[in-house]
Amino acid sequence: MDNVVIFDGVCNLCARSVRFILDHEADQTLRFTPLQSPAGSRLMRELGLDPEDARTFVLIADGKAYVKSDAAIRLSRYFRR
Repeated sequence: MDNVVIFDGVCNLCARSVRFILDHEADQTLRFTPLQSPAGSRLMRELGLDPEDARTFVLIADGKAYVKSDAAIRLSRYFRR
């Protein structure tokens, strides 16, 4: 599964970040799932990441998982120019 952002669905800042990404995304190819959802938890486990670690922000793209700042930097490729 590619072009998926896993975020903390309880965190207001994270939810606002998702809204920002949606507002600035060029091609609407990203999908989002909260870490706390069944899909988010399953993906985290498949990636070998702790599904209870709400500090983790993950982008799955090009067959790889990018976490935290690497995910944020990689996300900039999806923004309108």
